Amino acid sequence: MRTRDIIYRCVCPPIPDRRFDWCVYHDGDEEEGHCGYGATPEEALADLERLDQERAEALEDAEHISDYAEQQGGY
Repeated sequence: MRTRDIIYRCVCPPIPDRRFDWCVYHDGDEEEGHCGYGATPEEALADLERLDQERAEALEDAEHISDYAEQQGGY
């Protein structure tokens, strides 16, 4: 399986709070809004990894719900 590149952007929004200076996302996901943010590139990457984990868990949960519904005769 090919892994997608991770893109780092220093966005420095015009606000005094520096916690959102860096945006990190998987190449191709920039329009989707699936981005990690942080004061540093490392914090933004950690946020993206957290989001990826949450997304994987949500997809797994949805699969289990679908399997259960199928076993119960569907909806």
